[in-house]
Amino acid sequence: MKKRDFAVIGIILLGAIALIVFLRPSMLGLSPVPGEDQALLQQGQEEGKAENQAFPNALAFLQITVGQSHYAPYPLVGEGALTLTQKDGQENVIHYTPTSFYMHASTCEGQDCIAQGEVTFENISSRPFFNSVICLPNQVSVALITPQEAKVNWEQYYGIQ
Repeated sequence: MKKRDFAVIGIILLGAIALIVFLRPSMLGLSPVPGEDQALLQQGQEEGKAENQAFPNALAFLQITVGQSHYAPYPLVGEGALTLTQKDGQENVIHYTPTSFYMHASTCEGQDCIAQGEVTFENISSRPFFNSVICLPNQVSVALITPQEAKVNWEQYYGIQ
């Protein structure tokens, strides 16, 4: 790659970040809708969050944001897929193992989120978005976080002191 290529990529990334910061999901009609496999994402989202919600035992967690909704850390236990479905039909499917994840499928047009590849703790420093995969068209951000980071987020999410 030439220096000009890196400059173009940098400008595109800055534009993408600006879109995330300035676009309001309510203008686009986006809001997450729970599915069967989203039970853990939705825990505590409704009124009356569980005050003594037990912190799960896992080697890694996903921190998921859809639009402006931030969810409790999702524990990566075993191997599986997590489908994020939004009101307008936009969908992202995340494949995960106990220590990694990648975007398996998406209804977005460019499929750039799928091309971002697998995220592991070993490859974080060599990835353009470090521990995250971002789907700009669907306004979905997924990050691989450690149990220590997840515990802090968990306690904040559930209001545990």
